[in-house]
Amino acid sequence: MRGGGREHSPRLGELAIVDPKVVQGGTLNRSLCLWKEDVGSDEAVMLADGAQGDFPKLRLRPQVTDFKAYVRELRRPPQTVLVTVESRQ
Repeated sequence: MRGGGREHSPRLGELAIVDPKVVQGGTLNRSLCLWKEDVGSDEAVMLADGAQGDFPKLRLRPQVTDFKAYVRELRRPPQTVLVTVESRQ
């Protein structure tokens, strides 16, 4: 687990990090949790690993899939969704 140990929020529970892509060199400047050695690895896994130390009471669960497929697998749709703006799309 990497993370800087800065607790940003005393949240409890779980948070899925959903992303189907792999880390690319051009995305490193858009995230505090990704490093050069992460290039080629699953982005969801690296983001969860990199941020987990900052959220000790929140279990970050990486999901290497797109959001539409992730929601299809749930028994009911999520009540709240956080979306990042790092994507150019």
